Amino acid sequence: MYDTLVLIIRLRVNLSPPNWSDADSWPNFAQFPALLKFSSTSADWFIQPIPDESAFAFLGELHEANLWQEHYESILFVALIIIVQLGLIIGLLAARRKARRADESLTLAAEAAHIGLWRREANSSLVVATDQFRKIFDLPTLGPLDLKLVHQRLHPDDRERVTKVIEGAATAGQGFRLEHRIVCDDGSTRWIASHGRSQSGGNSRGYSAHGASMDITDRYEAAATADLHRQELAHLSRISSLGVLSGALAHELNQPLGIILSNAQAAEYLLESDHPDLGELRAMISDIIREDCRAGDVIKRLRALLRRGDKKPQLLNVNENAEDVLRIMNSDLIRRGVSITTSFAHELPPVLMESVQLQQVLLNLIVNACDAMERNDPSMRSITLRTFTNGSDVCIAVQDRGCGLPTNPENIFQPFYTTKLQGLGLGLSICRTLITAHGGRLWAEPNKHEGASFIISLPMAST
Repeated sequence: MYDTLVLIIRLRVNLSPPNWSDADSWPNFAQFPALLKFSSTSADWFIQPIPDESAFAFLGELHEANLWQEHYESILFVALIIIVQLGLIIGLLAARRKARRADESLTLAAEAAHIGLWRREANSSLVVATDQFRKIFDLPTLGPLDLKLVHQRLHPDDRERVTKVIEGAATAGQGFRLEHRIVCDDGSTRWIASHGRSQSGGNSRGYSAHGASMDITDRYEAAATADLHRQELAHLSRISSLGVLSGALAHELNQPLGIILSNAQAAEYLLESDHPDLGELRAMISDIIREDCRAGDVIKRLRALLRRGDKKPQLLNVNENAEDVLRIMNSDLIRRGVSITTSFAHELPPVLMESVQLQQVLLNLIVNACDAMERNDPSMRSITLRTFTNGSDVCIAVQDRGCGLPTNPENIFQPFYTTKLQGLGLGLSICRTLITAHGGRLWAEPNKHEGASFIISLPMAST
């Protein structure tokens, strides 16, 4: 303890002296003790009035400061920092817990949708993947997953393409989407759809990527099955169309065969003479060769229409294919009393389609046009076949003078819709399917005066 310190402060008061017995009338000297605060000491203060001298005495009992009194500001500051850090740690743990729950929910949703998630960091040969991804790619269920092992699963024909797509996306900082094949341990092939995003590793070599993959083998097999059924149906449609033309086709073959037989018999007769006319024999042999080629062309066109599709579209000259169809139908058109007027555009760009399928569509449209004019007067049975360009498309129009279209022309393209007694209602539906499969359109519209027009529009092939 220190000795008592007495401080006498004299006051000059213009008012009458205060009532010293009434503490409420004392002047406010609360600021004076603050003058005696020291950094290493503190004091307990007492106020004692001195009536005779109109003053107050401030009695201070000084003593040494303890550790808390000396460092309480620093301690409070440190405690505040600790509280803030503790709050940040608690918030970080909560955020991590929330992120982990979100990741678990995402993984669960991906597994329910049969989607495998994966991630690969830049300059790392390891791939972090979910169990579903390992299952899809037929990879080991345990242990680290090396990038080389995943790369080996890719189909040899798809490896370079997959790598280029992902690296290209990393360079551009964009997402990627592709479909590719993998080869499993048992040699089977699966189709995979992969979606993701990749980005360059900066100054370091390599790139990071993450994404999702899904097995779409069932979808591809279903599409292949549907395509096979479509081809089978188209094949049956071609056979049905040729069945309608069977009489005309028989005539097409009988005519050259009859000429061949007649010339052969005449040549045999000439050879029995002692001095056969060699010039006449040469002319007969030339006729035989010409008619044989004619019959061969008929059979060749029939075989082309009867064979199954090649599945490989090729560059086609629309005008040439239209002329081939008219040659096949020539005898049937004569038998029905139908005249054909052609208006072919010159130097048409080629289209990309199977020749057999294009001829099948044209054959079906021309047969339908003939059927629509069956009740017309012979002078009113005519078909106009035109080819032209419309923007970036090549168009073929078959115009007739028949009974016209129903109120809603789209109905005739529906499966099993028919106005014929013996019809199945599949011809136009198949025709539209074939044209649509090659990026084109097929529609019908009424003519200005009579009949209807069926228009085929196919995109020009890029050469």
